[in-house]
Amino acid sequence: MSVEGKLLEDIRAATKSGMALGNERFKNELASLTGRRLHALPPVRKPGWRKS
Repeated sequence: MSVEGKLLEDIRAATKSGMALGNERFKNELASLTGRRLHALPPVRKPGWRKS
C-alpha cells in the first residue's frame, strides 16, 4: 500500500505543524473537546520586533 500525491502532502504538513488532519467538522469537534486551536495562524511579526 502506498500513499501518494495530495494525501501524502497533507499528512506531512499536518505532522510537521502538529495540527489535526480531517475535515472541518472533525477539526471543530476536536477543538471543542480539547480546548485547543486546531488551525495554524498566519505568520505575523508584532510591531517593534526590530529595535534599532
